[in-house]
Amino acid sequence: MADVFISYASEDRDRVRPLAEALIGRGLNVWWDRALVAGDDYARVIERELAAAKAVIVVWTQSAADSAFVRDEAGRARDQGRLVPVMLDRGVQIPLGFGAIHAEDLTAWNGDASAPQVSLVEEAVRARVEGRSVDGAAVQAKRRKLTARIRVMSILAAVAMVLVIAASVYVLSGQNAVREAAPVTRQDQLAQLLDLVAKGQITGDQALELARLLQDDAFKDVAAETAEAEAASSGRPLVADAPRVTRPDAVAAARASFSDAAATLLQDPDARVRAAVLKVGQPATRKAGLEEMWTIAREGGASAAPIWRACGALMLATGDDRAALALENARALNPQDKALWRMLSFAYAKQDRPREAAGAAFVGAGLDAASSSDWTSASARLERALPLMPDAQTRSFVLGQLGDVAAASEDWPAAEARYRAALGVHGDQKNIAGISMDASKLARAQIKQGEDGRACTTLRRARQQGATVTQEELRAACADITTTRRQGAVTPPG
Repeated sequence: MADVFISYASEDRDRVRPLAEALIGRGLNVWWDRALVAGDDYARVIERELAAAKAVIVVWTQSAADSAFVRDEAGRARDQGRLVPVMLDRGVQIPLGFGAIHAEDLTAWNGDASAPQVSLVEEAVRARVEGRSVDGAAVQAKRRKLTARIRVMSILAAVAMVLVIAASVYVLSGQNAVREAAPVTRQDQLAQLLDLVAKGQITGDQALELARLLQDDAFKDVAAETAEAEAASSGRPLVADAPRVTRPDAVAAARASFSDAAATLLQDPDARVRAAVLKVGQPATRKAGLEEMWTIAREGGASAAPIWRACGALMLATGDDRAALALENARALNPQDKALWRMLSFAYAKQDRPREAAGAAFVGAGLDAASSSDWTSASARLERALPLMPDAQTRSFVLGQLGDVAAASEDWPAAEARYRAALGVHGDQKNIAGISMDASKLARAQIKQGEDGRACTTLRRARQQGATVTQEELRAACADITTTRRQGAVTPPG
């Protein structure tokens, strides 16, 4: 388990990566969702890591402020004294209950791991990890020094801009014209990045840039390859009132998913993974690369989730019949990914599976609504999806999401009912990870209703079934019961 948990909106993943890498480079044990272990239940892993972390960094952006999941994680961290908030966007409307807590300002941070802003975050995090108070005076002194430095840098930047403009005028006037250096071509840039990949030395930002280049190459012939497939699938009927995922929607989701997964895989320590990603990025070697990635993903391991995601996205866009299977494998590892559900809906429609296509579309729409805090729409869409789920795993996920939506609306009786139903499915399937996750949520819903006794029973029963239940959870649920029993105990005669 990691000491530090980073909570953020999925839309901000690429912006959060430099912060995670900077803190890891400073010796902190950091968890964020790229560290998922293949085969584990996504939500369960998050629950486990969040419960175990000694410090929880919440990265506030507008997307994070709108995310029910980020707000929930932030609330737990705040209530337990583990919260370390940081700000990436200016003018963010921080949710009620968090505005009074100072958030370290990273809006002017340039991503440099050695920057003083990172030192301030590190100091706050280490204080939480080590269980000590932050040295307020020292931190304030650092902040004043940082503010002064930013002012100086701003002045220098302004002076530099004036000099650049003056130099430009001088050159344009024809006096002692200076020949500009030849621009770096796309081919030069690609060659440099490929060399770094081969050496295993590519950074996060460089991997993102290379992933974008690979995406351009991998998808440049997509429209020509799949025009007939689009015409054939466009008229397939879905269940009444189900959202329809169009081909442009599906391809847009596929492009973004491929680029994001490729950026992760290009930094993989396994040279086979890096080489396979480079192959799928070129139409001439795409087939061989996909076969290699498929083989590696079947071995399991930490790379499986992004590999299935990349394969599914590219296969969907290029008309490969295995797209649905790859996307299902990716969804099993990360069911919170809205793009996976949208792509699956399109893939199912192409395979003439209208109920599954409609179910996936409803789930994707429900997750979209939940991320915007539209609880009414989220609940309605997830309710429509529930009877369309084809298996126990997806059904339990939707039940759990309905419980989360009800909890976010503070409808604790409804949340309890949904979590209890999800637990029933997990129990039938002997899904220990699922039992661990939803037992914790069920107990929380029961505590919110003042039913500590039932919460205690829920957690103890889950532990008997083999689920992971932390001592903190048991203490929170069973403390009042234990106290009552002690107070009511009869002292035997001496």
